This record gives sequence, structure tokens and C-alpha cells, in this order.
Amino acid sequence: MISKLRYIFLLIFAFTHVENVSAQLFGKNNVQYTHFNWHYIQSPHFDIYFYPGAERVAEFVADVAESAYVEISRDWTYDLRDRIVIILYKSHNDFGQTTLSLGPPEESVGGFTEFFKNRVVIPYEGSYEQLRHVTHHELTHAVMLQMIFGTRAQSIVAGIARAQIPLWFIEGLAEYESRGWDTESDMFIRDAVINGYLPPINFLYAFLAYKGGQSVLNYIADKYGKQKVGELLSKIRFSKSVERGIKQSIGINSRELSEQWHKYLKKNYWPDFADRQEPSDFAKQITFHKKDGNFINTSGELSPQGDKIAYLSDKSGFFDIYLVSAIDGNLLSKLVSGQKSSMLEELHWLRPGITWDPQGERIAFAAKSREQDALHIVNVRKRKIVKSYKFNLDGLYSPDWSPDGQEIVFVGTKNGYADLYVYNLQDQNLKKITNDVFSDLEPRWSPDGKKIVFISDRTKFVHPESLAVDFKIQNVNYHQYDVYIVDVNSKKITRITKTSANEKSPVWSPDGTKLAYVSDRQGIFNIYIQDLTPATKQSPVFASIGFVNGEDSTQIESDGFQPLNKAYPITNVLTGIDHLSWEGERLLFTAFYQGGFDIYLMKNPLKIKPGEIKIVETNFIKKLKVHEDIVTSQSTGKNRKLDAEEKALEKEVETREQFRNFVFDENFKKGKITDEANYSSKFFNDPSQYKDFTGHYKIKKYKTKFSPDIITGGAGYDPFFGFQGASLISFSDLMGKHRINITTDIFIDFKNSDFALSYFYLPNRTDYGVGVFQNTYLFFSQGRFLVRDRNYGLNFLLSRPFDRYHRLDFTLSFFNITRQGLLDLKDVDASLSNQSVHVLVSKISYVKDNVLWGRTGPRAGTRYNFSLQFSPDLGAHGLDFRIYQMDYRTYFNFSKKYTLAFRLAGGLSEGRHAQKFFLGGLRNWINLDFRDDVQLELNDIYFSNFVTPLRGFDYYEKVGSKFFLTNIEFRFPFINYFIMNLPLPLRFSNIRGVVFLDMGSAWDGSLNFFTKTETGKLKLDDVLMSFGWGTRINLGIFLLKYDIAWRTDLTGTSKPQHLFSIGADF
Repeated sequence: MISKLRYIFLLIFAFTHVENVSAQLFGKNNVQYTHFNWHYIQSPHFDIYFYPGAERVAEFVADVAESAYVEISRDWTYDLRDRIVIILYKSHNDFGQTTLSLGPPEESVGGFTEFFKNRVVIPYEGSYEQLRHVTHHELTHAVMLQMIFGTRAQSIVAGIARAQIPLWFIEGLAEYESRGWDTESDMFIRDAVINGYLPPINFLYAFLAYKGGQSVLNYIADKYGKQKVGELLSKIRFSKSVERGIKQSIGINSRELSEQWHKYLKKNYWPDFADRQEPSDFAKQITFHKKDGNFINTSGELSPQGDKIAYLSDKSGFFDIYLVSAIDGNLLSKLVSGQKSSMLEELHWLRPGITWDPQGERIAFAAKSREQDALHIVNVRKRKIVKSYKFNLDGLYSPDWSPDGQEIVFVGTKNGYADLYVYNLQDQNLKKITNDVFSDLEPRWSPDGKKIVFISDRTKFVHPESLAVDFKIQNVNYHQYDVYIVDVNSKKITRITKTSANEKSPVWSPDGTKLAYVSDRQGIFNIYIQDLTPATKQSPVFASIGFVNGEDSTQIESDGFQPLNKAYPITNVLTGIDHLSWEGERLLFTAFYQGGFDIYLMKNPLKIKPGEIKIVETNFIKKLKVHEDIVTSQSTGKNRKLDAEEKALEKEVETREQFRNFVFDENFKKGKITDEANYSSKFFNDPSQYKDFTGHYKIKKYKTKFSPDIITGGAGYDPFFGFQGASLISFSDLMGKHRINITTDIFIDFKNSDFALSYFYLPNRTDYGVGVFQNTYLFFSQGRFLVRDRNYGLNFLLSRPFDRYHRLDFTLSFFNITRQGLLDLKDVDASLSNQSVHVLVSKISYVKDNVLWGRTGPRAGTRYNFSLQFSPDLGAHGLDFRIYQMDYRTYFNFSKKYTLAFRLAGGLSEGRHAQKFFLGGLRNWINLDFRDDVQLELNDIYFSNFVTPLRGFDYYEKVGSKFFLTNIEFRFPFINYFIMNLPLPLRFSNIRGVVFLDMGSAWDGSLNFFTKTETGKLKLDDVLMSFGWGTRINLGIFLLKYDIAWRTDLTGTSKPQHLFSIGADF
């Protein structure tokens, strides 16, 4: 039997050894293509870091951050205790290079708040309203972190452990503070209520955590007054519980609140079902997200012949471009597979755009391609990218092919500007059509190729050349988009719509006399038709935008608006519409319904005449409307007039006197309040402190300065064992370029203690690391002989990413391992007590990883790792070995809920001291077991490899210098909701199930796969096999896995083994 100490030693070795190897096996790459020369400006409460080209955007962020803080502080009756850092990138491509996240941010990530240093990290993506929203959203997180947990990393870590605030409240509060209530949120919740999939409050997850949480807080504000939201947050702060906070502030529990909220929403939305139509009531449904099990089908584009549709979908788990028949909706082919190669890292699904050439033979679209966006041309018949163009822009979106096939217009972002560009495919000339600070988006060519329709936040500013030098977009209404037309040759801009609503996705009628666009002027995004005939005279069109026989341009108003006949709706949809495409008598659109986006085809849209469809205003619009045809600031949901908003933006924000500050200290943990020192000296009251004499922010150079991320530890003294203590210290600079980690575990003296010091240098494309370490292990050899192992040395690592998905890793480590007997027992073999090895080990690995993650592990994609490990013979105390290993894993996703996972791993060790592979068990096994006849040599402990999972078998079940392991798993949803009241109130959701088959072996000589029984039946010989099923439950802080496994040799099965472990699936 293994002694208790040896058992513990083997347990620790198994856990740490497997974890360390796994941590280095896979993962996507943050590739630093660019060297950022950081600077910063300071506002009264914020430090905004940026680099050349982002100066204008940084000033915008500084102003809107202060404006957002005024609102947050007022709503919560709270003042900041410390400055907040905002790190700004001038594009999402640059944002993807950040060293402040563990992996590259996905396209859906518009920003994040890092809690150790309370840093807000955001990109500019071409829309100032989007940037305002993201800034306000993330600042809500940052201010809440200070308010509830304090400013120190230790307090934050301890506070999060003690006060676990659910995602619906965290994200719902950020959405509510930054948006109030808006058309988009109204659409999502209306759909959830009418279609019956809105869960109770405590089960709001995924995107419903954002929109559902926002709706809950909007309901509280609507029923009890807006101040009640701030009171709720304050109660949560002191009670350290959302449940107690709800009870103390509102007087009911979360279940009762959930019931009242659902009742309120039903009263609000159910009447809409009778007054409005489902998309399939007036159009043919082309895609079916519920059948395919996906969420997004969008950017549908009709071919010039009108018989085919190219569209973007995530039904494979990745975003791909598909081709379907517009006649019968049948799938014709997959044109592009996205998110698996460096050419197509992101397909811009949040701002999609697919366009056909006039002959219908090629399509064009924009995608992230390594360091910048590219314009790709695809041959439809060959399903192959035949040409790619890069223009050194920060971003590239929404391309549209000209009617003559010679040019493509698109949105390009550069240094805080989002303008229209036209690229000539023949002479390869790129020219700007617009050139100003306004966000010009979604361009479309007119049928004659002379004009481009687009949307913009420019309001009345159609003559950008007349703008003042010190013009700032933050001082005007940039929240709302109207439709504009620009003449390609003269670059003259004419305003087409002049509403307080948001217009988007404009397209031309085939004859060029009308426009169709989407507007939310009645509270729901519907399709409207705009006749381009001037209202003053029934001429075909007007000369001011390039048509002949039209009106004189003097009839255009001073703000560039051309009075036209009133636009009229042709849809009255229940939820919302987006992205139009018009060819002949067919109008294609995307609609959100039943929890997902689908594409619909509408025939003969012009048969619907003005006045035929009347849209009733939503309750949301009725509440916001202050008088006829004036809606106040819809995009932010704030109930105030534009002039008041602009004055507030222009006004300098003054720091208000702080009257109370709280910190998450020991008193707070006990429910007591402690007055803190006055923090006002950290903030600026005088504008001269942060602005120069011209009124611009003072720009300062960033200098590397280290500060602690976390410092924690404890110490004590024992009369027998002396001083003992452990600590963890982590330092980094503000940008995450340099990281220093120190860990110590002191026991008696230096020789018996553990420590590690590491430094990582991360600003360049190649990452470097260096470290020194010592690890000491005490255990009994032969069950009674106390032995100490000291493993000390240094290591060097290098990681070179080729792109997001591929990299080369190299490590070089020197180990000095000594084994010393601590008791001088004469009857014990001395060779067991005094051993030492000196080993120089190098390892090189080639890694690919493009998987998508689900709730319990990867659900789609492929990852593999091929490695070679080499140790030269350094003499009498050296080890001579080589290890070749491969680990290949691939995942097939079905309807997004089901995954078939396959893994094949193998390895070979050779040399005078060939190392061993230990087969059996599983990672992080809680109720683990070992084979008790294992004999471990010194080098076995430190250089051999555990191979898992092989469920149903013990650790060390098979040992050899060669191995293979195959795992096949089918993963599926098991229980959606689980609620238990006795003996404990427990609630779980999204419990997953698995069915698995494991098979593998480890051997030294030859492998006998099969043998026969005495009766001639085929059975497994050297190969181990098991099968079973299990469940996975996310407990918040970790994933708990329960498996039942049966061993089999093909002739029979064993009794079931019940296995508990933690961590993600392979």
C-alpha cells in the first residue's frame, strides 16, 4: 500500500504536472503586429491612454466619460475614490492586439473592464454613438467595482468571493445606465415575451443577461422611480447579496420581483400581437435559425439576376458565407468558411456587407486578415477567393459594387474618421468621397453609378469644409442617423431624411427614383419607401443630387435637406427589420423573430401604396414623446431635449465635493462602514491642470511604471517547524507589456521552501519569458524512509505567433534535482537517499487552435500540438532522452447544442534514459485512485507525462515509453433548469451531458492489440477501453464533472466507477 504522505505527494504531482502541460498545449494568440507608442491625457477623473492617430478620439472619450460619470454619480449618490484608467485603441484590429486579455478579443467584444487595476479597454470602430455607449457601459462596471469592492486588487478579489453578483445585474445595470431604454432593447424583450422564452430573473444568461437585466432595472425605475435603482445598488453593496438587496430596497424577494416583472411586460407587449405582423406573414422565409440551431443569418444579398442569395450565417458555429436559391430557398453551397484561417479571422457580422458584381459571377466582402481588414473577391462558381486588397486602413466595412463593375465603395476608418472610399479595380486607384469627422456608413450605388446613398450622424453639417477648426462632434447630436446622398464627382451631399428617429440600410429602387430604408420612427424598425420626387413639384427627381430635369439646388434648405414627399411604411412587423437588398421586384431583408435573425424575401414591395399600412406607436415611444413628431434622444434613451443635451456636453464638468467614501476592508466584511481619507487630491478641479491655453487636453508621454496586480499571503511560527508562510505577488505595467510574478512557500528554512520568480516581456510579436524556481517535496520512500527532493533551476521561453491560430513555442530549461535522505537508517539502500540529476531540456512545439468554446469545453473547430522534447547527456548525472508527441482534437457542431468531439494523441520516448508515459485517470480527479505497485525513479517523477482521460482506470494503469489515446465524446444539453428547495435551496441551469468512449495503451516493446479467449472470442490485450456517460454543472467558480465509467475488453464489462472531477472538457 502507498503511505499517506506518498499518496499526497503523488496526488499533488498528478494535478500540477497535468495542469502545467495542459496550460501550454493550446490557445489562440494575441499577435502584436504593431508597436504602440503610448501617450495619455487626463480629465478631472480619468486617464485616457492612446497612441498617434487617436488624439481626436481620445478627447471625445475624455468628454463623454466625464458626462457619463456625472450621470452615474448622480444616479448612485456616489463619488469616485480613485482615478480610472481608460485605454483606447483606434480600431478593433488594434484592440485585438491588446496584452491585457488572456486571448484575442472576439468581434462581439466591444470593450472590457479589467478588475485588477480597474482598467477600461475600448476600441473606436467607426461610430461615435457606439463608442459613447461602450464608454458609458464599461465605466459603469469600473465605478461599480470601486463602489462595492474598493480600489485595491486584494479587496476586489476578496469581495468578489464574498459578494457574488449575478451577470444579469452586472451587465443589466451597465446597459441601463448607458442606454436607459431603447428601440433595440425593446425589440429583444418584446420578442422574448411574445414567443415565451423569457426566463425568470435568476436564469437570465447569454444576451438575455444584458437585455433582460436592463429590462428588470427599467421596470424597477418605471414602477418605483429611477432613484430606486441606485438604492438597490447601495443595498447590495452593504448586504453583499443581490437577493438581500432586492428585499431591503423593494420589500419583495427575487421570485416575487420576477413575477411582477413578467406581468408588467405581458401587459406592455401582448397587445402588439394583434396590431402587428410576423415577418412570415408578408414575406417568404429563406433561412430558419430554429431548425439550424443558430442565432444569426444576416447580410442577405440578391444576385443581379435575382435568382440567388448570398448571406452570412453562424449555423456551423463559425461565421460563414452561404449561397441559397431565391426561388425555393434550397442551399446551393458554402462559399466561404470563416474564422479558421488568418485570411478570414473575422467576417464583420456586426457590420456585415456582401455585394455581387453586375454579372453575378463574383461576390466581395470585407474581413479581418491578420493585422488589418481586407477586401476579398470570391469566384462564386469555384467557391474560391481570387483576389484580396488591403489599403492600410484601420477598418473596412460594407462594400458595394458599382453598376459598371469597375469600382467598389466601402466604409473605411482611419484615425477617428469613418468615411466613404471608392476603389477602382482597373487602375487600382483609391479615392475618398467624404472626408470629415462624421460617421458615414452603409453606402449603396445608385443604378446609374453617379451617386451613393448612405447614412450618417452629420445632421445639418453637409458642408464639412465650412466646419470650424476646433469643431468637436461631442458638442452636437451624434446619436441619431439620417439618410444622405452624395454625388460621386462633385462630392456634394444632400440630406434625404430629417427625423428624430434612426434610419439605416438604405437601398435604391431598380429605376433609381425611390429609396427603401429601415426606420424606428414608431418604435420598431420597419421598411419605408421614400419617393425622391421633391415635395414642391412632381418632377422625376431633383438636380441637386445629380438628376436632370429636376429642381434647382436653391430649394435645398440650409442644413442640406431636400423637401420630398413623405416616406411611407410598407411593413408593420412585430419585432424589427435590418439590412435590405433590392433587385427587380424582390426586396430581401433580415428580421429578428423567435430569438434569432433570419432572412426573408418580399415580392413587389411597390404594390403597397402610401397610407395602406398604418403603424401604431409602441408604448416605449409614447412614453418618450414630449410633443408630436419630436422624440428625445432615442439612441440613449434619456428623456431630455437636444438643446439641453448639447449644453450639458459643452459645459465643463466640475468635481463635486465628496461626502463619504467606503472601502472593502475588514470592517466592511463584517457589515460595518468605515470613513476613508479624503481622495479629492487625486482629481482635478481646475481645467488648467489638464488643458492647455488653447482648450485642448495636455498630452503626456507614457512611461513604464510597475504597480502590483495582487499581493497576498500569510505567515506563522511553529515551535517545532519554525517559520512558515506563503505569498503571491504579481506586478505589471499599465499596458501589460511587462509582467513579474513571485510565489513563495516558506517551510523551516530555504532548502525546504518553494519559490518561483518569472518575468514576461510581451510588447512585440515574439513573447519572451525567463524564470528561476525551487520546489521541495518531502515524502516517504519504501513506506518509512523520509526523503527530500529539491528541484531548482531556471527556464527560458519564447513564443512566436504566425497569426491568431498558429504559433511556434520554444522552451529551454535547466533542472538540478537532488534527493537526500533526512534520516540515517543503516538498513536502507543508500542509493535511494542520495541521488542527483542535472538536466538541460529543450522543447519545441507547433500549435494550431481555432476552436470555439461552449459552456463546458470546445464545441467546434480543430486544435493540435506537435512537439519534440530533447535532453542531451550531460555526463554521469545527466539524462539522455527524446520525446515526440502529438495531440490532435477536432469538434463537429450540430445545431449549436450538440458536439461530437474526437481526440487522438500519441507519443514516443527514446534514448538512454527514455521517459515514461503514465496512462489512466483523468485531470483534476477528486475521488482519485492509484495503482499501488508503481515504482517511480527520480527522473520518472519530473520528466514523465500523465496521459488522460482514460476513465474507469486508475492513475499509472499502464506505463511505457510509447502510448496512444483516443477519446470520442458526444456532448448534449441534459437539463435546462434544475431547482431544489430541500434540503438546500439550489438552482442550476444548462446542465450538460456526455456519452464517451476512451481507448488507449502505454507499452515498451511491441503492442498486442487483440488476443483471443479460450473459446476463441476476440478480446483486447494490451489496450484499455472504457465507456460511459456523465454530466457537467457550472457552479460559478468551477465546472463540476460527474462520470460513470465501465471498463470493457470486448468480452464483458466491469462494475461502474463513479468519478468526480473539475475543469473543462478536452
